[in-house]
Amino acid sequence: MNHTDRVAQVDTFQRLFQSVFVKMKAKHPFFSDNAYDLSNGHLMMLLYLHREKVATASDLASHLGITSGGCTVLTSTLVSHGLIDKRRAAHDGRVTEITLTEAGEDVVDSLIRQRVRGFVDLFEDVSDEELAQMVAIFKKVDARL
Repeated sequence: MNHTDRVAQVDTFQRLFQSVFVKMKAKHPFFSDNAYDLSNGHLMMLLYLHREKVATASDLASHLGITSGGCTVLTSTLVSHGLIDKRRAAHDGRVTEITLTEAGEDVVDSLIRQRVRGFVDLFEDVSDEELAQMVAIFKKVDARL
């Protein structure tokens, strides 16, 4: 495939990916079903803490692409709901470490189950071979980022 054709294919993929993402969000509310009326930003923060176990405010702000002030607003809400804990780091009292509480883990577990159900439904008509190819492609792209 020549460069022009490749660019056209990537452009087509990008438009399809965006369309699928928008339709997927409309059909499967991956982030909306929670008892605390949390925003996507709150839930993305909880998911990050679930994966990383411990993070600083600057880690969270960097991951979410928000300012430190925005991070403070999000973490304050999560603390008030009892979903995260903030503690001074043992190794450096100037650093605040943020972790999930048991209630926070419960919210994340529910969110993950909800997302899995949505993705299982989404890929119902995709063959095992096609799914394996998609996983391999996204692993390759993810490794480049």
